Amino acid sequence: MKQLRHGRFARTRVPAKNYQHPNTLAKRQARGVSVADRLSDTAAHHRVRWGSPFGWEDRGVPIELPAGVLGVVFDVGETLVDESRAWSRQAEAAGVTPFTLMGLLGALIARGEDHRRVWALLGIEKPAARTLIEEADLYPDALPCLRAVDERGLVVGIAGNQPAGVEAQLRAAGFSPHFLASSAAWGVEKPSPEFFDRVVAEAGLEPGAILYVGDRLDNDVLPARAAGMRTGFIRRGPWGHLHAQRPEARLADLRLNTLAELTDAMVAGRPAETLAPS
Repeated sequence: MKQLRHGRFARTRVPAKNYQHPNTLAKRQARGVSVADRLSDTAAHHRVRWGSPFGWEDRGVPIELPAGVLGVVFDVGETLVDESRAWSRQAEAAGVTPFTLMGLLGALIARGEDHRRVWALLGIEKPAARTLIEEADLYPDALPCLRAVDERGLVVGIAGNQPAGVEAQLRAAGFSPHFLASSAAWGVEKPSPEFFDRVVAEAGLEPGAILYVGDRLDNDVLPARAAGMRTGFIRRGPWGHLHAQRPEARLADLRLNTLAELTDAMVAGRPAETLAPS
């Protein structure tokens, strides 16, 4: 505790996470709930992952792969690929600042609207040129995670809403999954049930044996769950951070800050004979 002095008055600062109004504490004591127990509960609340009220696991608690999962399929944008460079290039090509473009994108995402309306809001045409995905655009935990899934002996897939040609770009960047597909190649995009039917067909597994990992509730977690899959929700990128505040985020089987957490779960679950000797 710290002593705060304002003029000639002094008071004691009580740490916010341990503060309870005296009347509340007295009532709890009368009901047989100890002050120590209540303060312990309060401290635990403040340790939950992401500071969210929606029941995230404590920080530092290892995640576990859901039972029965035999394959993991990953979304692309903001799950494996950092799209910051691509959006910045789009802003430059359109003649607006990246700050303006990304600010409007965030507003649309927060309102649950189609982010592609951003060009209409700006009153300009979407630039025709596309920024190709390069290895430098990958999140640092992406390739190690897919390698860990493969080494665990699971089916590895990549499937997302992406333009034609992304498959070759991702393979050139270092990915070598069992299957890699885009909405352009399939002719159907998320969140359509047909997209997830294709995921199931390509994986060659029952829906419940597939873990689909993505950064959006509307395009990834909820439709994959409706298709019978297990789901992993990663909080990164604008959708990930905004959607993490929604109650539906609790529906994901796994809630991740990084793919490194999934990598750890894969390594922890491998049979002892497959682990490298120390």
